[in-house]
Amino acid sequence: GSLAAVVVTGASPRLGLDLEGGTSVILTATGEGATEEAITKTVQVIRQRIDALGVAEPEVSAAGTNNILVQLPGVENERRALQVIGTTAQLTFRQVLGVVVADAERRPEVTEARDDSVNDERVVYPSSQAGESGTLYRLAPAVLTGDVVTRAEAVVDPNTGQWSVAIDMNDEGASKWAEFTGRLACLRDRGQAIKEQVAIVLDGRVESAAGMQPAGAGGGGVVCNEGITGGQTQIDVGDQQEARDLALVLRYGSLPLTLEQSEVRKVSPTLGRDSLAAGLRAGALGLGLVLIYMLLYYRGLGVIAWCGLALFTVSIYCLMTLLGATLGLSLSLAGVAGIIVSVGVTAGSYIVAFERLKDEARAGKTLRAA
Repeated sequence: GSLAAVVVTGASPRLGLDLEGGTSVILTATGEGATEEAITKTVQVIRQRIDALGVAEPEVSAAGTNNILVQLPGVENERRALQVIGTTAQLTFRQVLGVVVADAERRPEVTEARDDSVNDERVVYPSSQAGESGTLYRLAPAVLTGDVVTRAEAVVDPNTGQWSVAIDMNDEGASKWAEFTGRLACLRDRGQAIKEQVAIVLDGRVESAAGMQPAGAGGGGVVCNEGITGGQTQIDVGDQQEARDLALVLRYGSLPLTLEQSEVRKVSPTLGRDSLAAGLRAGALGLGLVLIYMLLYYRGLGVIAWCGLALFTVSIYCLMTLLGATLGLSLSLAGVAGIIVSVGVTAGSYIVAFERLKDEARAGKTLRAA
């Protein structure tokens, strides 16, 4: 019955990295915050991001004190996947204090730190916009961080085709956002065009720096001391894929650690398939030799062993398929070797029973009694 269900649905066991092919990467935490708790939290966030990408049966685990092992079997866009899982996503909202253009003679030193250690400090970060290459922003301490984000979704403006990430904030964030933007709107009314801008900073780069729209006679715009209510804003980005990736990393939270790719290893699908074929050939050869031995040595009882091994093989195949579909269990090359060994264990169980049966028969019992 199980085999019939598997055949009808066209299901099959999931294959692991060594059989399916894919990418294995070791991420190393930098800085002094690589505690056991931070590593555990980072593993959880990375696993959520990978699940959202739709990668089948990834493996994310801590390796040592400051390393995280990520295995992505069958991943199609390796570059995108590695970028998404390794993005720190430290999001802050800061007031712009000054802008230094690319051809300025005296340029300040860019702040190296990108984590929350500089949230209460003034920083200098570059722009991420392609048309502003070399532009630096002097920024005030962070007023809001990504912790206030409750929803992040990629949206497109139907009129301009501009993709952006729409952000909703929690109650605390909405209150601070209204107060913050209301204060900047007052600076706009005083003619301070630079300091009225709010910079949205992601991982040490200014994604956007927009000023407060003036309040028009017909409504709209940002009113001094009132600000933007509702806790909503958006980050303009390049294309649809970039918007979706940014929304993904913001939705599942920032990584508590800054990570570097210390090792990236690619496993060819061809190599994996060859390994699987070799394992199956070895299993078929071993199973064939066992069946021949059982038939020659036990004759009629050997046929019973044949039937038992057939049922065992079908049960294992159906069980691996079921666990792969429900729990995401993947079959690795080591698993194939384990199944081959279990064929011998199963045959050994029959041998123990048959030898005891022969002992009883030698003692004078009938076959039925034995």
